[in-house]
Amino acid sequence: MALTGNAPVGQPQGYPGQTGNQMQYAPAGPQGMAPVGPQGTAPVGPPGTAPAAVVGAKNNNPGAGKLQMILIGIVGVIAIFALVFAVIGILPGAAEDVEDEEDTISIKDFSVENFVITSELHEFEYSENTISWDGSGEITISDTKNVFFVALKKILVSGGNDSSTKEICQIIIVEDGSGTFSTYVYGDEPVTPEPKYEFEILGFSQLSR
Repeated sequence: MALTGNAPVGQPQGYPGQTGNQMQYAPAGPQGMAPVGPQGTAPVGPPGTAPAAVVGAKNNNPGAGKLQMILIGIVGVIAIFALVFAVIGILPGAAEDVEDEEDTISIKDFSVENFVITSELHEFEYSENTISWDGSGEITISDTKNVFFVALKKILVSGGNDSSTKEICQIIIVEDGSGTFSTYVYGDEPVTPEPKYEFEILGFSQLSR
């Protein structure tokens, strides 16, 4: 049935004899308004309708906000990687040029040059004379921009004596297109003729500047 006049008034707050289970009611609204619900709730609508929604309800799921921030961060990282790959795709020639430059260098580009050997006689009054043979040479390459570690095998083909090293490998640093190496043989003068060598480049490692 329709209400006329003022809505019923609830009991005043804090009335004598109130207990924890008793409900407090707020004063009634103006004339012609629907009765007001219990204190702290939304006003009750017209008869036959549902109560109004509570305004300013608190978010009881704080984890949802954190998840949203994480998703935003992931999307940002993906966007950054996409931009980087796009820039690399625009300039593919730079990386290819470096790879092509390294691929064009081979063992055949290195050569052994300017090998010379000199002797020195050591004379003694009361013992056999001795002789030493000192050799020096270069490993060269036309590339003067990079530094190379070159493995060189030195093979004694003839000369020297029984105690002379027949084969030995040495690592030569080639910088500015050139790297030097040396040989040495020492022994009694009559039985230590001039040594003869062959050289073999086994491999190399390139260090870009």
